[in-house]
Amino acid sequence: MATAGSATGARRTLLWVGALSVVLWMVPGLNLAAYPVRMFVTILHETGHALAGVSTGGTVLGIAVDSVGNGVTTSSGGIIGLILPAGYIGAVLFGAAFLLLARQAGGRAALWAMAAVVALDGALWIRGVFSLGVAISLIVLLALMARWLRPAAAAFAAVFLSLQLCFSALSDLRDLLWLAADYSLPTDAVQMSRLFALPAVFWAVLWAILGTIVFVRALRSYVGQVRPAN
Repeated sequence: MATAGSATGARRTLLWVGALSVVLWMVPGLNLAAYPVRMFVTILHETGHALAGVSTGGTVLGIAVDSVGNGVTTSSGGIIGLILPAGYIGAVLFGAAFLLLARQAGGRAALWAMAAVVALDGALWIRGVFSLGVAISLIVLLALMARWLRPAAAAFAAVFLSLQLCFSALSDLRDLLWLAADYSLPTDAVQMSRLFALPAVFWAVLWAILGTIVFVRALRSYVGQVRPAN
């Protein structure tokens, strides 16, 4: 029998999570159920921008999300060439880190870590009544799942959320690639092209390659590791 810590069990979890992801995002009417997930992904995407800003000497003035699920990070200073791609790459890195934490320490630990990151965002950077309300709701939801879900269900939830971070970032990079030729749109890739003597499509492709490498390596590590029995 495959256990939760076996490679077979890990592959099975990934398959079920992948199937659920397709159902939620592709079947009409069910995308509303994924609304909290969208908000979670947006906040972590913006956190990537914020972390890049402060780590390169800048100041984050605030993170805000709207009811549609769009987000914006306002910052001053820092290295703009690292801040611009940090939303996409940061989301993939967060997803990979949570995925491996779920594999090594269990789903509950990963869910607590997610709640802690959102709480830190709320304390430091998130501004506005609606944005703070979203952050508090996510913290409560993640904490409840970490506290009350059975280990197998917590592991499934943690893997699901981790993969949504990766899927969303790669999907956004795909869209960015399609939009790269339109310089009238102020996308991150277009802004990079204006800073450096390389076309926007170059940056979109580069970021997509980096994100895919991180994602694939995380999946391989997740399946390849055998978590010790509790």
